[in-house]
Amino acid sequence: MNLHEFSQVSPTKKDLTAKFKYLLDEGLQYYEESSLALFDIKKFNKWSDDTIIEKIIPRSIKEITAHKEKKDYYVANAMCFLKTARQTFSEDFLNKFRKYRPRKNDDLLLNNYSELLSHLLLDASILLNSYEVLFLKKDETISKNPVIHPFQFYNVLKQSIFGQYSFHSYTDLEPDLPMAIIRQMIELRIRNAFGVVMTYNRRTQTYSPLSMGVIFDALDIQLKKDKDSISFPVPPYNLSRIYSWTNFFIHSGLRDYVWKSIASMYYLRGLMVGEKVGTTSSVNYGIKVSDGAIEAIHELVLDSIAPTCRICNQRCAKCHSEVEIIRTGDLDVFLSSQKMNHS
Repeated sequence: MNLHEFSQVSPTKKDLTAKFKYLLDEGLQYYEESSLALFDIKKFNKWSDDTIIEKIIPRSIKEITAHKEKKDYYVANAMCFLKTARQTFSEDFLNKFRKYRPRKNDDLLLNNYSELLSHLLLDASILLNSYEVLFLKKDETISKNPVIHPFQFYNVLKQSIFGQYSFHSYTDLEPDLPMAIIRQMIELRIRNAFGVVMTYNRRTQTYSPLSMGVIFDALDIQLKKDKDSISFPVPPYNLSRIYSWTNFFIHSGLRDYVWKSIASMYYLRGLMVGEKVGTTSSVNYGIKVSDGAIEAIHELVLDSIAPTCRICNQRCAKCHSEVEIIRTGDLDVFLSSQKMNHS
C-alpha cells in the first residue's frame, strides 16, 4: 500500500468530493485489506466499542509503552480509524457535501474538511508504518512531530474568542487539541452529577480542590457494593481511562492518533447529551443515580480525604467532621462570600 499516496488530500471541492467518494467506494476497504495482510490475520475481531477503547487508550504512563508493544494495539487502532472514518464521512455526508456551494475564495468548510481528512489519513499511514518498524524491522517512511507547539493552543484560544474565521485568528484547524475539551467535559459532568466540586476544612477555614481520582475511586467502591445504584451510558472505568489519557496530553502536549478524539466524541455522546427515556430526552438523562448513592459517594470521598481523627486516631469522617464537601449548588454562595462560617 502506498501510504504517501493514500494520505494526500487536495482542498478543492472537486478533489475533496473525489477523495471522499474514493474512500467510500474502495479506499477504506483497500486500507482494511492492507491492514489485515500486514497484521497477518484473516479478519478483524468483533470487539465492542468498550473493548476498543480499552485497547487503544492508555490510562497510565506505563500503559503507553506496554500498549505500543502489543499487536492488538495496532489492530484496534486500525479498526477504530476505519469505523470513525466510515461513520464521519458516510454516504449521507457525501450527498450533503456534493450539494454544498463553496465561496469562490478561501472557503472555510472546504479548509476544515481538507485539514481534518489530511490529519486522519496521515495518522492512518503512520499507524501501519509504525507497526512495520516495530514488528517487521522496516525503515520509518512517514512521521509527524510528536509534540504539539504551545502556539497551537494560543491559536485555538483566539478562535474560541473571535471564531475560526475572523481578523483576529488564523483559520488553521487543530484536531489534536480536542483532548483538552474531552478532559474538561468529563470532569464537569461527573462533578455535577454527584455534587462534588471541592472541600471545606472547618478547622483551618480553607477550601481545597478535590482530585478526580478520589471521585473515580469512590464510584468504583460504590459500584462494587451495589452495581445497580448508579447507571452510566458507558463503563465508569473507561471514563476514568479516557480522563487519565487526556491528562497526559494536558501535561505533556504529546500528540495521539486523531481518530481517538473523534471516537471518544461518539463514545461519550450518551453521557454528555443524554439518552432517550420513553418519549422524552434530556441532557440530564446521561447518568441515573439515587439520592442514597450520592450520599454514599460523599461518605466515601470524605473517608478518603478527612484528616486523622483525634478521637479514634484514624482517617474517620464520621467522628471527626472537620472536612465537608462543597456541592455544585453551593458554588454561588462560595463565590459571593469571602468568608463562610460553617461552625
